[in-house]
Amino acid sequence: MPAPGSNHFIQGYNAQAAVDSANQVIVAAELSNKPSDKGQAEPMMEVVKANTGKLPGRCQEMPGTSQVIL
Repeated sequence: MPAPGSNHFIQGYNAQAAVDSANQVIVAAELSNKPSDKGQAEPMMEVVKANTGKLPGRCQEMPGTSQVIL
């Protein structure tokens, strides 16, 4: 990923997690090499559906993080 404000490159990953807030359990997690979280929520919901058999009744993206609260 490009380092903010410089010409350097940081070898890193962007992590997303989906959490069942009622049971305090991580129900899905993914890594990407994309520097932005933009566009990551919809694919994460597909992972949640694959792992749990259903889509969440509600979804809240946490500002400034990669966490989705279900």
